[in-house]
This record gives sequence, structure tokens and C-alpha cells, in this order.
Amino acid sequence: MFGYFPSVGVVGKGALIDMMRTPAMALGVELMNFERDPDAASLRQCAVTTWIGDSVSISQVKTLENAGVRIRPNSTAISFTKEWNERCNVTDSIEATFSVLVACSPHGQASAWTPTRINDRRTPGITVTPGPDLTPDQTGIAQTLALNLAKESGAIGVVDVEIFLKDENLFAGHLLLGPTRNGSWTIEGSRTSQFEQHLRAILDLPLGSPALTAPFSVSGTYSGEGNMYRPYLHLMARSPGLKFHQYRSETGQARGHVTAMGGDLLDLKECVAHAIEYMSGVVDE
Repeated sequence: MFGYFPSVGVVGKGALIDMMRTPAMALGVELMNFERDPDAASLRQCAVTTWIGDSVSISQVKTLENAGVRIRPNSTAISFTKEWNERCNVTDSIEATFSVLVACSPHGQASAWTPTRINDRRTPGITVTPGPDLTPDQTGIAQTLALNLAKESGAIGVVDVEIFLKDENLFAGHLLLGPTRNGSWTIEGSRTSQFEQHLRAILDLPLGSPALTAPFSVSGTYSGEGNMYRPYLHLMARSPGLKFHQYRSETGQARGHVTAMGGDLLDLKECVAHAIEYMSGVVDE
């Protein structure tokens, strides 16, 4: 234990790390952020270290592990993921692609969120949870496929598993380790966000509930230029239930995502699509 609660080292930079700060503060966890080439001596002061995105290589992780740093996901999980993704074949005949987020802890506890539709050509850039193309039985199969593959990888923390639908059959596709943009909807749409769950998992705390907070959650990313206060005036008045997340950008361009939750899927899609177009400057009314 370090201080009144374990500290967590995080290697990488960007919006996903920023979004992890709020649940970390709520849990009393101190995040120590290392953008690149972390020093092993500093990381050993943390109870555990994690990484986000493509911020580390297998060789870097192995070097840190050999230096006594507890890092999750570890080099074994990274190697498995790299080999799996290289073998994974994606064909043009895929009917739909889903993201199934899974969390695994060192003591073997695991949980899975409901599948998210991520590649709908009718609404590009927008994710829908639960995926409307799956039957209840298919939803269970998709979660089982994701849980089994995540456990096989040996990864600790959140794992994002692609699930492909083809001819009414489901099979597992690419793996991504750690919280991803596919799981942005979980901040408001799930009882436990992917960011809080990742912290719980790597600290070997009991996992939270991945249950939905509403029948549907629709989320989409946007980018815009200039003062973003005016879009807020319009969109917050038009859609009071819409949730906004704006990221810090080194280029000065505004980037972020919006999420809407409720029971009317068509209305939620229209709300999010309009918000994205308005924040991006495509429409002005």
C-alpha cells in the first residue's frame, strides 16, 4: 500500500487516460502518468502499472518486468494479442461487427458488457449498445466468445474483443488491450465504466456491474474548429439528456464524443448524428 490507497502508474497519453482520472479520483487512486520511456525505479513506487493504446512495446514491457515492475496487461498478453491479430482474417462478407468489452482480474473474476454495434454503414462513427442486430441467444454467444478469448490471452484489465456476424454465425476477431474508444458509451451507459472496471481489475478489486443504465446507449465521435461554446448552447437546449466529453487537443482542434441514452433507438440515433454534424460544422441549425 502506498499512502491511503495504492497508486497506479499509467504509460501513455491522450483522451483515454484523461477519462480514467475521474473514476480514479472517486476511488482514491493516485494516477502517476508517464507519457513515454518510463523509468523502472519510478514505476516500482506504484502498486501496479498499466498502459493505454500503443504506448509500449513487448520489449519495453519485458524490460520493466525484469526490473521488478508489476505491469498489467503483461508481456505474455501482449504477445498473445499480437499473434492472434496477425492470424485473424477479416473478409468483405462480414455482415456486422460488434465490440464486446471484457474485464479480467488476477483472481479469475471476469465480466462482460453487452455487445456494441460498431460498423453500421448507415450511421458511420456511431456505436449502438446493445447491438440491434443480435438476438438474445446471439448476445450470450458473443459474450462467451469474448470472455473465453480474453481469458486465453491471460490479460488482466479490460479487453476489447471484435465479434463478427456472418450468415447468422458469430466468431471472434481482433483483440485490443485496455480501455478503447469503442467503450466510451460505458461512462454514462453502464453501471461501471470501462475505466473504473480497468482500475478495479488491475488492482485485483472485485469487479463492478456492467449492467446497462438505459435500454439503449448511442455514442459518436466528433471534431470541430473554433469556439465550441456556441454548439453547446444549441445542443444542450435541443437535447438536455445528451452527454458531452471534449478532449484536450495538441493541434487546437476540438475533439470528443457525445452519448445519448433512452428507449427510442431511432430518436437516439438522430440526436447523436445531429450533434456530431453540428459540433463538426456540417450543419448550423
